[in-house]
Amino acid sequence: MATAKRFFFVAVQPQWCSRTPVSIDILLKALTMKKAFSILLLLVGAAVSQSCEKKAETPCVMGTLLGTTCAGGYLVQVDTTSQVTIGEPVGFQGDAGGPLSGPAVKNRVYNNVIMTYTALPAMQRGQRFYFQYEPDSEVSSRICTANMSWYEAPKYNLLGISNTSCSTLLPE
Repeated sequence: MATAKRFFFVAVQPQWCSRTPVSIDILLKALTMKKAFSILLLLVGAAVSQSCEKKAETPCVMGTLLGTTCAGGYLVQVDTTSQVTIGEPVGFQGDAGGPLSGPAVKNRVYNNVIMTYTALPAMQRGQRFYFQYEPDSEVSSRICTANMSWYEAPKYNLLGISNTSCSTLLPE
């Protein structure tokens, strides 16, 4: 009976997900005891244990919308006072795609700039917003011509865009 208690402990994991290994002797003994119920509990325990291996959540950062790219994307300067450096310096010469409303500071190098093809809600150039991000490998179908400013920056998908704060993006 001690084995059964040990087995049940392994199968029913606490909510904070400590990962307890399942040994082969427990599995074999469980098969000889009430097979269907034991296997079910073992599978539930393994599923709970595996579900605890979440990807590291990306931090929420603040950014400022700089302008558009000729390829149909947006340039966003990630807050340079944060510890997150995901972008590169970009010399902004003005919108290269569809023009945005709002003030533009042209002919300036901005640090920590990323490019995104994520559809942004109605925003003006210079507007600050909060978001989470993940790498993007999307290739634009639009071609930039020689007379357009070309901007090169790391590409990211923006997730959970908010105008108010990061706290509105974080899970409860």
